[in-house]
Amino acid sequence: KFKTFPGKEVIADVLKNDADLDLAVLTVTDLKEHGINGCAFPFDRLPMYADLERGDEVLPVGNPAGVSWAMPVEADKISQIDESQIVFQSTFIRNGHSGGGLLDKNGHFVGMMTADEPPFGRAITMDAVLQQVKRWGFSVKLVATTFPSYRSSNLHNASMEGNLPEMQK
Repeated sequence: KFKTFPGKEVIADVLKNDADLDLAVLTVTDLKEHGINGCAFPFDRLPMYADLERGDEVLPVGNPAGVSWAMPVEADKISQIDESQIVFQSTFIRNGHSGGGLLDKNGHFVGMMTADEPPFGRAITMDAVLQQVKRWGFSVKLVATTFPSYRSSNLHNASMEGNLPEMQK
């Protein structure tokens, strides 16, 4: 089971996982039955995060002590970064953040946490996540965004809202 929204659990099948990376590929069926609009999630978009540098702000999101979607009020700071790992200083992370997302100051998903040991947290970059998913044989077709809003077309807006008649025009 995983929680898509606070208080809502959905059954998922694990297709592949790696305990060392705390990474898994899941499949979920019958989203509509659960009241979830799969088109409302920009799963095909990634930010251009190659510009992240030491000192940049990041926000860990996880499940510490069973508190779903826990995120600090104040951003943490990157202390080291390379093509596969982001190390950041944090007084907020706790056991339960590992496996959670790491967001940049704009709320873009830039990594996935692999260690939640204050005062430092570690996350693998999205490049590292995607390389592992490709090694497992899954197709990855993501588009890097360089503009602030990916909701740029009428078609995209309609798909985000689940407006099928508008999408069929």
